[in-house]
Amino acid sequence: MEENSRGILSGYPSIDKITGGWKKGELILVTGRPGTGMTSFAMNIALNAANEQKVPVGFFSLAGDLNELPVASAIIPERLFIDDTPRRTISEIQDKGFSLVKDSKVRLIIVDYLELIEGPRVLRGYHNAEICHIVHKLKETARELNIPIIVISQRPRDSFFQSLYASSNFGISNTIYSIADSVIIIHRELYVTSEYALNPTLIFVAKQRSNQTSIVTIP
Repeated sequence: MEENSRGILSGYPSIDKITGGWKKGELILVTGRPGTGMTSFAMNIALNAANEQKVPVGFFSLAGDLNELPVASAIIPERLFIDDTPRRTISEIQDKGFSLVKDSKVRLIIVDYLELIEGPRVLRGYHNAEICHIVHKLKETARELNIPIIVISQRPRDSFFQSLYASSNFGISNTIYSIADSVIIIHRELYVTSEYALNPTLIFVAKQRSNQTSIVTIP
């Protein structure tokens, strides 16, 4: 379906079936342990939107290392605007986001990742307060720009299955969990049965506007 009727699709049918796509004004939090492929997941969403849906996308790579992105050796679509300036402040991201929407008609922004965004100086050293402030500002920006914003966040190396029913268990404060419109947890580890062994990526849609939650697998 078109973006107007469903939202911007992720390119993963099993996820899109649950979410109906990323909606205007929505803040989507994607979280997982380091090494679970969050950046690749986010970039695949960006490439699908830019290439398949003709949606201009702004991608903030705050780690500042494009060599680790899936597009490093590929041709970057003209609709994909990558900013790899390291460690931007939330104000800088807001300003650049407004410029991208105004000048380049961007309709989706992805930020990789939350913990590398700097808040106001008065909150430096107060990590939880700083992160909550940043997430509030991202949510405000999504609403003001009337576009979805996806932000990646690294969570502690805890048990995935303990994460399923309590936001605090996967490293997200209840405040941040309540601010986000959607929360998606990515998990990957060796999964063994009596018949085969493989390494699937599990996607837990933990929160979304329709209140439907589910666990799906992607390649």
